[in-house]
Amino acid sequence: MIRIGYDKFNDSTWEIIKPNGLIGQEDVPETYRLYLPPWYGEIFKRYKIPFEIKSSWKLIQENNKDKWIYLLEPNGDPRGWFGKFTDENPNPIKSLFAGIDKKTLKSCQENKTVICLWQPNEGFPSEWIGINVFEEIYKELKREKISPNNFLYVCGNWKTDIEYKRWKEQLTEEFKDWEDIHLCAFNNERYLDFKKKWNGQLSKFDSSLKREKHFVCFNRELRPHRKLFLTMMLEAKLMDTGMISSKKFDIETFFRVPLELGIGKGIAKKLKGYAEKLVEMTPLIVDVNEWNTNHFDTSNKWVYDNTYFSIVTTTWCGEDTIFFDEKIWKPMANEHPFLVVGNYKVLGELRRQGFKTFHPYIDESYDLEQHPYKRMKLIIKETKRLSEFTMGEMNEWYENLQLIVEHNNKHLYSLDSLNELTTKFNDITKG
Repeated sequence: MIRIGYDKFNDSTWEIIKPNGLIGQEDVPETYRLYLPPWYGEIFKRYKIPFEIKSSWKLIQENNKDKWIYLLEPNGDPRGWFGKFTDENPNPIKSLFAGIDKKTLKSCQENKTVICLWQPNEGFPSEWIGINVFEEIYKELKREKISPNNFLYVCGNWKTDIEYKRWKEQLTEEFKDWEDIHLCAFNNERYLDFKKKWNGQLSKFDSSLKREKHFVCFNRELRPHRKLFLTMMLEAKLMDTGMISSKKFDIETFFRVPLELGIGKGIAKKLKGYAEKLVEMTPLIVDVNEWNTNHFDTSNKWVYDNTYFSIVTTTWCGEDTIFFDEKIWKPMANEHPFLVVGNYKVLGELRRQGFKTFHPYIDESYDLEQHPYKRMKLIIKETKRLSEFTMGEMNEWYENLQLIVEHNNKHLYSLDSLNELTTKFNDITKG
């Protein structure tokens, strides 16, 4: 039984009133949030994973031989989790542990409670704009005299284990002899109830469909790597061969591209003209003419039925992380082939987790190119090759991929990753 405690919980109505970590701190929802979708409670209920939620004080009073879990659910930039923003960017909280009730901290010190830093819907790198997440965690543990054995970090970065080992190897004397914290890589969005949410209206492999375009490429939040990729697609004359979404292009933030993705000023200057054209061309509409809503849990079957493959522009591209979220799960749920504009070796990690990719029908050598701009060039080259196929040739190409997309669809619903998480919860809380 997984037992989870909250500072503000109504035991009679079974209602979580406020997120954890806010006692004595400014109550800012942007720092800690409840029910980061899909909520773990929904997932646990659907898969019949035993769990219970109670108020922290009640769990402390019960004095069960097994430990209980205190969830901290931060939102946004890791600097905000630890109170590390600069003076220009005020800190809404003092530190990660500063808003934990003293009785809960005492319970952790007495080896009765595990603090879980819950970040399954993001995959931030551990080295993030002047801080190291692991170092900040250890500082918090040291200050409150809590054993690392009573701390679990759950996040969507599939390189977390590697990054942690690397950090431990380079430690100074301060934390050199400390125990390890617990880690678990997990993405909750993989366990969105796709079939229920979309009323069974998911695309299935069908080589008889007449499709209008070669590919679909969604871009809601115009991060620098998406801006770069869109300018490269325009340069390669690919805009008319696919269904491409983009909110209104902002030329000013295009100038962040050289800094964040390590491309030369000459390349940026060459692409600036295409960026200016995109200002005039955008917004580009595929399914919805609205940009404020995060449509992470929506899908339109007709988009996949009208295209042969997806170009997935992930959340991260040049950073030292590997992160999967709904952007990669949606094509799998709709049995759609894909290329991924993402991090170095992202396809290799998918294969390690049991999914299949599309070599030799798609040239996936881009996955082994470390530089993000060069990686995008290879993706553009392959997209160009496929987009020069006639629709008849695309149909022949598509027919080869049935077994792969059906395997990915089936494997998407496997419980391997969820079982790893719940096993970790149960193992670290055993008395």
